[in-house]
Amino acid sequence: MKVVADCGSTKTSWGCILGDTNSIRFTSRGYNPAYLSEEEMVEDMIASYPHELNRDLVDGVYFYGAGIIPLLEPVMERVLSQVFPFAKTIVARSDLVGACKALLGDERGFAAILGTGMNTCIYDGKKVEQRVGSLGFILGDEGSGAYIGRILLRDYLRGNLSVYAQQRIQDYLQLSDDEIIRKVYKEPMPNRFCASLCKLLDEEAMQHDDLYSLVRSAFDDFFSHVIMHYDGYQHYRFNAVGSIAYIFKSLLEEMLQERGMQMGVVLRDPLDGLINYHKNR
Repeated sequence: MKVVADCGSTKTSWGCILGDTNSIRFTSRGYNPAYLSEEEMVEDMIASYPHELNRDLVDGVYFYGAGIIPLLEPVMERVLSQVFPFAKTIVARSDLVGACKALLGDERGFAAILGTGMNTCIYDGKKVEQRVGSLGFILGDEGSGAYIGRILLRDYLRGNLSVYAQQRIQDYLQLSDDEIIRKVYKEPMPNRFCASLCKLLDEEAMQHDDLYSLVRSAFDDFFSHVIMHYDGYQHYRFNAVGSIAYIFKSLLEEMLQERGMQMGVVLRDPLDGLINYHKNR
């Protein structure tokens, strides 16, 4: 039995591959080895693992997570070896490598994460060959949910949006301006708070010019500050995982065509692609 995991900072999606066709999925908390002790991670993984499945029968573990830089790969692999003591193969890599495997398999190409945060790279089929840094929520993350939500909050607080948009955001947040500022500057995970506003940008909302232009502007920044820094980017297909890429696929495809780049594979959940990849190997 193989186990595959796609790990974010708050949630980990797991897939247990049973034979060629079946898989069982479950979730647990997110695990960042930079912030959690090995003991905490081991204990929570064991508690979250389905009781009907025997961990001793797992012979391969493939874990892809946010925050797993090369320096921390041995830490996470050590944790996983305690949870799955009889696994012959244990691999821990970054979520960006996971996105590449889910989208490209072992082929060369361009891959992006476009969800709460943003990341991109050129993948050579085995490793990340070139990467334009996302720089995180404060300095970068262009085109991400956090980036779009931050612009949306800025324009809302300044009263620059249409009556429709102002009212919709007010009804959703039910917070004073001071409370919003505190959540962004004082409370943990402001990126997630900002990204949560993207759920308001549904099909109805995107019919309003100000909201459509706001999202398009965020993707303009994504293209001009990130994508266009890759030499010969027009020769690659745009492949992406994440909720923002999935929800705004049509708009992204339209903007890609304007820049001479073709749309490739878009997955809302990288675990789908990861299960398919490891199931066949």
